[in-house]
Parts: sequence; structure tokens; C-alpha cells
Amino acid sequence: MKISFERKRKDIVRIEPDGSLSCFFAGSGHLKAMSRVRLTSTFSASLNAFSVASAKSDNTSQEADAVAPYAIVFVTEDDGEKLRILERFQNTEDAEAALSLIVKVFHRRSLVERLKARLRTLGLYVGLPVLVLSLYSTITTLASAKSQSPELTAAILAEANRIAAPTALDSAPAARASPVTLADGRIDVNPVIFPPGTPAVYVFSDPKCPACRAAEPAVKEIAQHRPVFVLPVAYKPGSEEVAVDALCQGDREQQAAAWRDAMALDVRGKENSLNEELFTKRSRAPNLCGKGKEWLEKNRQAFESMGLTQTPSVVNGDGQLLDLNDLVKQYR
Repeated sequence: MKISFERKRKDIVRIEPDGSLSCFFAGSGHLKAMSRVRLTSTFSASLNAFSVASAKSDNTSQEADAVAPYAIVFVTEDDGEKLRILERFQNTEDAEAALSLIVKVFHRRSLVERLKARLRTLGLYVGLPVLVLSLYSTITTLASAKSQSPELTAAILAEANRIAAPTALDSAPAARASPVTLADGRIDVNPVIFPPGTPAVYVFSDPKCPACRAAEPAVKEIAQHRPVFVLPVAYKPGSEEVAVDALCQGDREQQAAAWRDAMALDVRGKENSLNEELFTKRSRAPNLCGKGKEWLEKNRQAFESMGLTQTPSVVNGDGQLLDLNDLVKQYR
């Protein structure tokens, strides 16, 4: 069995990028030749026409006229009338079908050009004003934000975060408050005044715990959006001295600074001379007050009463366990 891959020849009509018309009536034509005509656009041109004619041409033989008496004729007036036969056909039906195909091509091109013109008009009268307005709004917002004080900007951001915060972080009623909300031994990571009622996040952290030190950047990032309190616990060797020293500092800023120094020192190790100098400059001897030890013990009791078994553990005011990485992704 012989398989043939030959395809049926088709009539092809298209408008080239330069505006000229290409025709190849391979299916119904008699000459089977490709023709191309350029439409005239000069001021002297008054006619560009396609038509079906049956008259004989001077450059063809009488035998050709007898076989294909119908022709598609292109007529134009450009400094003198010009006439050109594009293709001959054996019957009037084929000639009329070829003319209809040419008309459809020009009709589609006309629709596309009108659509482009309308889109340009729409972009000019609608898109451009919208773009200018959005740019003006952005510049105005940036200018007003720059003129605000850092405290006011932080308050605005905190209020926006409170409105759009996940339901898991919503503040719990007083009757359901967990031990973390009543704990005294907590260190404010970012001592900034947030609006009243902003839900807080509580982080149980051991200063000698490698995972706790690795989580410090994420904890600091969350503290830019809502109150974050570190509740030090001491389960590793040497943790109690570092935790009590931070809790025994004078005020919130000093406690936060002492905790940052301690965690940074443990991250790089005491062989780091710069961090060791900062640590010893702050306090030549650890500040181990009785109140700090009492607070550390309360933190341990709260940690164990909530059934927590590892550090760092992140909870909200209701004692619900949270995922620190998920919180960072939400705010980003």
C-alpha cells in the first residue's frame, strides 16, 4: 500500500506587512501563479479596485481565453490608469469565490485597524490619567510617611497588622489567659509602644540553646510588627547565669540590650574579642539578683504547666502554640 502525503492545494490570500496583497489561487486558478500588487496611497490615486471580468486580454492567447474566460482584475489610477490580471478561472463560481476571499481579507484587516485605533484612544484618555493618578498617590503617600515620626509610623503599622492579623494571634479573653500573660520574668524584644490591645507573642528561649540563637533574627523581625516578649528558661548548663543577668537589668531597654548581647556572644563564642568586650563593658560581674532568679523559676513553671518540651516555643496570649516561620512569612 502506498501512502501519499500530498495535501490538497488551497487558495491563499493575505496582506503583507508593507500593505501589498499576495494571491496564490492554487486550488481554483488556471494560471497557478503567485501574484502580488501594491495598493496605491498617493494623493493622485483615486481608485484601487478588484473585479471579475470576462473580456479577452492582449497578452494571452485565444486558447487560454477559451479555457479560462473569467479573470480577477486589479485596477488602479496612479498617474495613469493601470490594469492587471491576477488569475484566470474556468467558471464564474470560482472567480466570484476568489473575489469574495479577497474582500474578506480586507474586511478583517479593517476590523483590526479599527480595534487598534480604539485601544490607542482608550489608553490615551483612560489609561494615562489612571497612571498619573497612581503615581501621584504613591509619591504623596511616601512623602507623608517620611514626614511622620518613627513612633507614629510604628503605631500605624501595628494597627494595620492588628486588623489584618491571623485569627490565631487574636488576643484571648481575660478568663482564658494562660500563665504567659501573668509572667513577670519577660524581656521586651523591641521596647516600642504599640497601640493598646495589640496581641502579643511570647517566646520561651534558652540562652544556651543553639536553636534559640538561630531563631533570634526571626524573633526580631516579628517584633517590628507586634509586641514580642522573651520568657527566659534555663535547661542548658550555664543558662541560668545568663538569663538571670538579663532579667536583673534596670529597665526594659537595658534588659533587651543585655539579652541581645548574651545571644550574640553565644552565637559567635567567647573567643570573639569584640562581643566579649561588649559583655564585660556592660557588667564586669554578672548581675544575679534574687528577683531575677524568682522570675526565672516562674517562667520554668509556666513552661512546664503548658506541656511544652522544647525551646524555642512560641505561643500567643491564649497559650496556643504558633509556628515562628509561618509568622515571618505572613508579615513578609
